[in-house]
Amino acid sequence: MVVATMAALCYQHYGLGNATATLLTSLFMLPWCIKPVFAPILEKQPNKKTSLLIIQGGLVSVVFLLALTTNSSFFLPLSIPAFLVLALLSSMNDILSDGLYLSHLSEREQKRYVGLRSGFYQLGRLTVKGGLLTLAVFLASRTTYPVWPLFFSLLTLLLVVFVLFHALFIPNAHKPSPVPQENYLGIQALFLQKKWHSPLFFIFIYNLTDAQIQKMLPLYLVDPQGMGLSLPQFGALYGVFGSLALISGISFAGYLSGRLGTASCLKKLTFLMVPGHLCFFLMTQVHGYPLLWGFVLLGQLIAGLLNGAYMTYLLRIANQSPYPMSMYTLCTSIMALSYIVFGALSGFIQHLLGYPGFFLAMLSASSFPLLNTCKMLRQPLLMSPDQSANACDNPVNFC
Repeated sequence: MVVATMAALCYQHYGLGNATATLLTSLFMLPWCIKPVFAPILEKQPNKKTSLLIIQGGLVSVVFLLALTTNSSFFLPLSIPAFLVLALLSSMNDILSDGLYLSHLSEREQKRYVGLRSGFYQLGRLTVKGGLLTLAVFLASRTTYPVWPLFFSLLTLLLVVFVLFHALFIPNAHKPSPVPQENYLGIQALFLQKKWHSPLFFIFIYNLTDAQIQKMLPLYLVDPQGMGLSLPQFGALYGVFGSLALISGISFAGYLSGRLGTASCLKKLTFLMVPGHLCFFLMTQVHGYPLLWGFVLLGQLIAGLLNGAYMTYLLRIANQSPYPMSMYTLCTSIMALSYIVFGALSGFIQHLLGYPGFFLAMLSASSFPLLNTCKMLRQPLLMSPDQSANACDNPVNFC
């Protein structure tokens, strides 16, 4: 969250253009894309708790360095390696924390952990985009300190609290996981099987427009050439209520997937992509705050629905492969790659077309993921044997 969104806002505040800011912050996400490369190495660590605390200590140090240098003349050149290191440590923290907890939990407890992890991830996004930023703006208005040094200082304090909590309460793990070699072999085998190429391409291309919109939306809201919202207004709209709308959409998509099935839910919700993108385009045509709030919140709600259905598809594909863990790792890496590639392009497209032209282009381009979804769901991979047979006789049942 800090690397992907807050860094872009910080760069915009210090005068970087959208093309440069989106390119840099998209490239900062590269460590999440290459997690399969160093995940097996981390899984071999005999004491995951110690390794995890060392990495979290590194996170605190890097964020504290940003807090000290944000208001200096050399912040911009220093921030690039700092954010890259922050992203690398964060992705390593993900791997170790998952491995540590899953090694102590039963299969039933693991499912509960995955749900809790997802919920706390969204809570973290809400805290950073809404709570910390709003508090930093409030303190800046009462003191002589600028907003961004205060933001990173508050984030440092929060991370220190988390490190102390983890040092006291997370369990010790003194055994290496036996899966690293299987993980490498599984990914290699999956790449060689042609039947998985189409689902993996679908996972990559599905975020063609959403990755660009989510990268550009916060910049548009605070840019004087866009909506020109103040940081408190941005924190309330995008940080708090926008995050709540996104979380609500993700949660409801999970419920619908359980009721309708993965394929049916994905098909139906993907058709909402067009009205969702239309909301973001109409956002650029209004001047009143009530309409702005309505379009942004509705657009974020639909984005959450799409993301929830998409993640359910990832899990279903992973579970249907002969190497579920390797496939899920591969799927999430390809998802991260799509956000890197398309997010990096967003700033250049916006620079060429302007904000209204950018969101109109995304609305027009949404037809491609929609058609690709219809094509993908005609394949029998997501269906039970009975459904697969029916689909072969009458493929239009699915799209």
